[in-house]
Amino acid sequence: MSREVKLITNFHDYYDHHFDGSGVPFLRKHDMGMNRLQMLDYMSSKGIKTVPYGYLHEMAKKYPLHTEVVVYTDISKHQGEGKIRMSLIEALETYPIDTFCTLLCGNLGESWRVLNVGRRKTILDYRSKDDWRSNVGDVEITVVDCWSRMPSFEGILDPYEFPLVAIDYVKGGNELLAVDLNVAPQLKGTGMEDLVTPEKVVNEMKKYIGRGVV
Repeated sequence: MSREVKLITNFHDYYDHHFDGSGVPFLRKHDMGMNRLQMLDYMSSKGIKTVPYGYLHEMAKKYPLHTEVVVYTDISKHQGEGKIRMSLIEALETYPIDTFCTLLCGNLGESWRVLNVGRRKTILDYRSKDDWRSNVGDVEITVVDCWSRMPSFEGILDPYEFPLVAIDYVKGGNELLAVDLNVAPQLKGTGMEDLVTPEKVVNEMKKYIGRGVV
């Protein structure tokens, strides 16, 4: 029998009612987690390839000024907020040189999310029909692979560290580059609610919540 786990959250998801009223606390909030710089540094430290990133003055030394970048006006924001697409020269003319930015990579309006619930992995394809940000506007989400069991723990995918986590990728040439890490991803609305029962989601997370290495 699984132990009791109490969900502490500031948003609703389709599996929430299968948590308990008391027990080991599991914190899941939209405003928790790392900022953009911290998450890219963290993923890089785990050996995960990310989009090129840095401050404007650093990027200007590495790339032509006509190169398109994503300028982060607020590095704490998620879900397509707090960022603007423009050329490097426009960014330098508009923002302080210590403003954080990333190289604009991949097809506009498309990204892939690797969503991990415990040791279960789901891959989602996000496409926006009317915005360069894949999760803004008229968005179509396709479930590419659902609820596959991960055979081993690989750094960021370790469920003892993150019982629930999602990494978003864009294409950079022939490889996928990580651009975002979300420790409180929403499952409702992705199509998973039609494929995976609430009981399965919660029971899988319960195996790892509060059992990480201290």
